[in-house]
Amino acid sequence: MEKFFSRPTFLLSLLGCLSLVILVCFFPHPFSLGEISKNRSITQRLDSKKFPQIGKNASQPRHLTSSVYHDPAPLDHLSEQEEALFPGASVVEAKEIDGPEPGEKTRLRILKTECKYPMLRTEEVIDTAHNNVVSRAEMAADHFLVTLPKNEDPNLFFKKMGTQAVQMTRVTEATALYRVDLASSSLDALPQGLQQSDAATRGMGEANFMVHEREVPNNRLYYCQWPLLESENYYEYFWYNSIPYPLKTPLAIAHGVNASAAWDIRTDASSVIVAVIDSGIRYTHQSLAPNMWHNPSPSAAGDLYGWNAVSNNGDPMDDEGHGTHCAGTIGAVGDNSLGTCGVAWKVQLMACKAMNKNGTGYHSDQVVCLDYALSHGAQIMNCSFGGYFWSYAQYGAFKRAHDQGVIVVCAAGEDSLTTETPDYPSDYQLDNMINVTALSSDGTMPDWCNVGPTIIALAAPGEDILSTWNDSDSSYDYMAGTSCAAPFVTGAFALLKAQFPNESYQQLIARLVNSVDQLPSLKGKTITGGTLNIAKALTGPTPGPESFYHPHESWSTYVKSLISMR
Repeated sequence: MEKFFSRPTFLLSLLGCLSLVILVCFFPHPFSLGEISKNRSITQRLDSKKFPQIGKNASQPRHLTSSVYHDPAPLDHLSEQEEALFPGASVVEAKEIDGPEPGEKTRLRILKTECKYPMLRTEEVIDTAHNNVVSRAEMAADHFLVTLPKNEDPNLFFKKMGTQAVQMTRVTEATALYRVDLASSSLDALPQGLQQSDAATRGMGEANFMVHEREVPNNRLYYCQWPLLESENYYEYFWYNSIPYPLKTPLAIAHGVNASAAWDIRTDASSVIVAVIDSGIRYTHQSLAPNMWHNPSPSAAGDLYGWNAVSNNGDPMDDEGHGTHCAGTIGAVGDNSLGTCGVAWKVQLMACKAMNKNGTGYHSDQVVCLDYALSHGAQIMNCSFGGYFWSYAQYGAFKRAHDQGVIVVCAAGEDSLTTETPDYPSDYQLDNMINVTALSSDGTMPDWCNVGPTIIALAAPGEDILSTWNDSDSSYDYMAGTSCAAPFVTGAFALLKAQFPNESYQQLIARLVNSVDQLPSLKGKTITGGTLNIAKALTGPTPGPESFYHPHESWSTYVKSLISMR
């Protein structure tokens, strides 16, 4: 990243204060979505059209939160879930305010953590009658992101920020996105900084939200790779790393992706570059090393296999496991007598590390990884992460992927939501983005899956998924979640791209969504009402424009209206 401007934190003065008053009074910002005061949260600043409140009936508990957090966090110390995600963290400032709805309280806290940006702001809305978490947001407390309009002078913006801003750093060369470091990380600092940003420019100022990997943790289970089957009897035993594991209960039928029939047509996608935007990849793993992408022109940072946006270097080694698991489903080497195999037996896996060892990451790091992948030739992206907060910066990166014809596969989430509740990036609704939910081996959707008949395209296997793991170069493990389902679709797109290299992204997506197997359990829960069948996608007719995938328009229409205001 390129540093732009900085100033000593002691620069102050009456002149700075007066300039702040003048700017706020005389230069109203057309994007200002509501004035922020000390007693208002960042999430209350967001426009209600982006984040409609659901279940406003006070007699019914509202629940929008990520499955990571089950219980409200105490005001003055960490919850059990926070201790697991942020070991060694502590609460340095906290207060509780009323609202946003009657019968609700919002807890605002500053945590000192060991994350990339140590000072973390949390905002948790609690339904006091039911003591459940309605929503939770986590964001950097000491800086925000701003996308400046074309040709706007960043130096002028920095000066208008007055003494509140001490440094301004460009996040990516692909667009005018900057990180603005604040003089303080107190509870008041970020709301006041965003308010001043609204007054200073027509750009989009926003918090740098933290997101979490998508998964439902699962213990090691004694099942084989059922997702790669169509409908077959299980063997009573299978051999895993030369050690026999007896099956608990052999399943009679497995609703898999019909990969064995697909492999009669194609196993090789070695011409296709797939970017895994995740916790990195254990690129030395025996089942992954031969399929790792190699940068033909590494930079001085040594980015041979991809990029690490968390540490800002060229080593995207996975220290958490999630990214390695996703990569193995997409493209673990096939037919080599080792461990598991992926959907594509040969493919180029680009490791883009946007998540830390605890499975969390910031919007800004995801943007860096997305732009790295785009600038280095990625044709397909796997994004098994998400959160509830619309981001202009994040949307801009996915729009750049759209403009380059890159297919983006997203995990739909595991919060048991039964409404069209916004969830990002899966709900940016660009027509190059496909949202995937999970399927159990018996053909039903697990009860922890989100439901979205106008948002979620299809289902793929997402429970008891055996894949590569990061403990060693020969380790494998089971996981479950929509984050495990998305890589099956990503791997399928790699095979489709290799099989039909001259088809557009619209045609490839149409092939896949028009070839699903219909299941009664998915009717009314996804757009297609079906689950992935790779063999049918590889053998279907060439799609015409009439069969192209057109996602629900409401959110993309609103985003376009925002952009048109600039």
